[in-house]
Amino acid sequence: MSTLSKLYKEYRSLKLSDIQNYDRYNELLLIHSSSVMEGSTLTIDETEMLIEEDTTPKGKPLEHSLMIKDHFQALQYVIEQSKEINAISESIIKKIRVLIMRSTGGEYSAALGTVDSRLGDFRLSASRAAGGSYYVSHDKIVPMMNDLYKNVNDSINKTLSIDDVMTLSSYAHLQFLTIHPFVDGNGRSARLLQNLILLKHNLPLLIIRHENKADYIAAIKLSRQEEEVIHFETFLKNEYIFHIQNEVNKAKTMKQDGSKGISFTINL
Repeated sequence: MSTLSKLYKEYRSLKLSDIQNYDRYNELLLIHSSSVMEGSTLTIDETEMLIEEDTTPKGKPLEHSLMIKDHFQALQYVIEQSKEINAISESIIKKIRVLIMRSTGGEYSAALGTVDSRLGDFRLSASRAAGGSYYVSHDKIVPMMNDLYKNVNDSINKTLSIDDVMTLSSYAHLQFLTIHPFVDGNGRSARLLQNLILLKHNLPLLIIRHENKADYIAAIKLSRQEEEVIHFETFLKNEYIFHIQNEVNKAKTMKQDGSKGISFTINL
C-alpha cells in the first residue's frame, strides 16, 4: 500500500467531512491559493470575509476580489457536477472557464477573429509559455482537447485506487495546461478539472500551496520535456500528502485536547 493510500485510509477513518464548516474551509483554501498563483493579493482572511460576508477588502484591486468570487462560483459548479457526471466534455470545460472569467474577462482580437473570454471561446492566436516557447497552434486545440476527453473518459467511471485517480487527474491537469486552449484562465481551469476528477471519486480537494508555484512550474516543464506525467504527478502527490497529513494532525490534536463542537475555520 502506498504512502498516499495509507494516509487516505487514516483520513477517512477520522470522518473530517462531518466537522462543521470543514468542506467550506477547504474550498476557501483552494480558491485563495489558486487565485494567488494568478496574481490575487487577497489574504486568506480577506478571502473568507469576501465569500462569507461579501465584504470587499479595502486597499486591494477590485479585480482581485472579482477573481476570487468568480473562482468560488466555478468551484461550486465543479462540486455539483462531480456528483452526477459520467464524462468530461467540452461543454463542462467551457462552463468552468465562463464562470472563472465572468467578471474579469473580455474580448481579444487576433488575425483570425475576436474571442471573448467571458463566453468560453478557444483562442485563435499563438500563446506563449513561460520560458519563451509557444503552446500548440490554435488549429490543434479542438482535436487535442477531444483526445483529452477520450483519454479521461475511458477511465473516469472505473473503480480506481487513489493513486490511479491521481495519475488520471494529473494527466488531465498537465495536458490541459499543455494545450492551453483559452487566452487566459487556463491555470485555474486546469486545477479545477483535476479536482473535478478527484471529487468524482469522492476524494478530498487537491490544494497546491501558492508558495510552491515555482516548483509547480518546474514540474510542468520537466514533464513536458521528458513527455512523462510522472514528474508533475509526483509534485502534485506530495502537495496532496502534505495537505491531508496536515488535516489528520489537526484532527488528532483536537481529539487529544478533548475539544468538542469546534468547527474548522481559516484561522484554526
